[in-house]
Amino acid sequence: MYLLATALEIDAREICSEIYGIQDPNMTDRFNLAAEDSVKAIKEERVKEIFLNRICPTITKFDKKDMPVVDDLLRDFYQLPDTERAEMLEHIAVSLKYHADPERVKETHSVN
Repeated sequence: MYLLATALEIDAREICSEIYGIQDPNMTDRFNLAAEDSVKAIKEERVKEIFLNRICPTITKFDKKDMPVVDDLLRDFYQLPDTERAEMLEHIAVSLKYHADPERVKETHSVN
């Protein structure tokens, strides 16, 4: 219900009272908290899915000797503010447009 209420931009209590006849504000507050926990769990599951199905398979494409560099890149990218991250991504997009390795492109497209 929380997701539906959010999509409709209405208070979840309205749906609860209409569908379930719930009038107790404490009950709908508990319902909203449970729904928010569900949304959080869905987001966390999506992060795990991306990590396991995309990031891990991509990282395994690197040679062992490149792992310290990959680690440094991830750590450094994390430390940048959002504006700098956006600039880095733009730079990478331009570089890929002109200099992408066709074999590596093919390999990365095989990852989910």
